[in-house]
Amino acid sequence: MTSTDKNEVWQMRLSGMSYRQIAEVTGFSKNTIKSLCRRNKMREININKNNNEILTHCKNCGSQLVQSRGHRQRKFCSDKCRFAWWHGKNAVVGRESPYFFSCKNCGKEFTSYGNKDRKYCCYNCYTLDRFKH
Repeated sequence: MTSTDKNEVWQMRLSGMSYRQIAEVTGFSKNTIKSLCRRNKMREININKNNNEILTHCKNCGSQLVQSRGHRQRKFCSDKCRFAWWHGKNAVVGRESPYFFSCKNCGKEFTSYGNKDRKYCCYNCYTLDRFKH
């Protein structure tokens, strides 16, 4: 694929064409177009041609973000949105089944995710029970 082909794909992607539509026009496979777009970060990006900035949207609230070229791409408009998004994902992302225990030292009920062999609710209880004289 030549650089003119890549520019053509870039322009079609910016105009809102799907991977399948671009593949039909250019003659490349849909997966080739997808790979090219993924490698060059062309998936969900629009370019504001007036000031050479990249425009995207906040993952949480959907407000428009202005990205500067040469800087890391922002995903959230503020820390508040970032915290809210991750807090909403906590129940879904990276959590295994909870295990319920009673602390060996203080007797307090506690929950552990992914560790079925816990005996203590905290480090303090661990040291008090293990190293008491």
